[in-house]
Amino acid sequence: MPRPAGLPLLLLPLLLAAQPAGVVPQAAVAPDALWLADTARLTVTVEGPAPLRVELPEKADELLDDASRRVWKIDQPGPPAVTPLDGGRERWSRTYRLSPFVPGDSVPVGFDPVKVRAGGAAFDTTFPTVAVVVKASGTPPTLEGVEVRGIEDLPPVTPPPPGPVGWVLAGVLGAVFAAGIVAGLVRKWRAKPPAPPPVVRAWAELDRAAAAPPGPAAERVAAALREYAARRFGVPALHLTTAELAAAPWPEHFPADVVAALADILAACDRAKFAAEAPAADLIGPARSWVTAAEAQVRP
Repeated sequence: MPRPAGLPLLLLPLLLAAQPAGVVPQAAVAPDALWLADTARLTVTVEGPAPLRVELPEKADELLDDASRRVWKIDQPGPPAVTPLDGGRERWSRTYRLSPFVPGDSVPVGFDPVKVRAGGAAFDTTFPTVAVVVKASGTPPTLEGVEVRGIEDLPPVTPPPPGPVGWVLAGVLGAVFAAGIVAGLVRKWRAKPPAPPPVVRAWAELDRAAAAPPGPAAERVAAALREYAARRFGVPALHLTTAELAAAPWPEHFPADVVAALADILAACDRAKFAAEAPAADLIGPARSWVTAAEAQVRP
């Protein structure tokens, strides 16, 4: 069950009480307001007595807590840096790239505890949660404050009476113009809007599945995950059984445990559809977690 984003803030006094005095974990996101399609730089730092060492998880996304991994993609970790300070202290820091999945006025960046060694003592500490503004779209410009001046009225121009040839030419041009307008309107009416990105469509389908009864919900979950895998990674998921999909060739960098997790979710959906078994208590949560984990494997 996902942990609330504010939990690290509630536990911070207890963690600080368990660690040596003078050890200060910090986190900062720059910029702290960005568009949904943009990226930001996350910097985590720890100040404390020397020698100072921080042990981070091997995978970048494991630095974030469960709730933040659902709304942020974290990658491209920079090398850790240790800077000497006065008074026998040091500052440890490391940077990452953050990419938002969802918009919001206060999208939290929360963290799981990390191990720290400072001044010969070992303990766990947690970076403080940071709130970031993620904007989905901009505000169109207005003409407020722009001076609009009047335009003189020009006297009307009286056209000369058309001759016989003029009437024929005017009729032909009018018919061509009308045909062009009709063709443009038909083309615009038939034009289809661009398909949403695979991750956006997957989230929308899972939201619809959450509101459906158990049986239809299992079918929607399976269809959403298969379509996402096919569109995002080029795997023929729509034409393979669950067992064939698990054994199919995925991108080289795609972890085997993420493929196995997808096979487990689809197997539960298959049992719900074909064996008349009730699906797991919650297929939606594991499905959303799998999409988040799979999206983290997409390389820029």
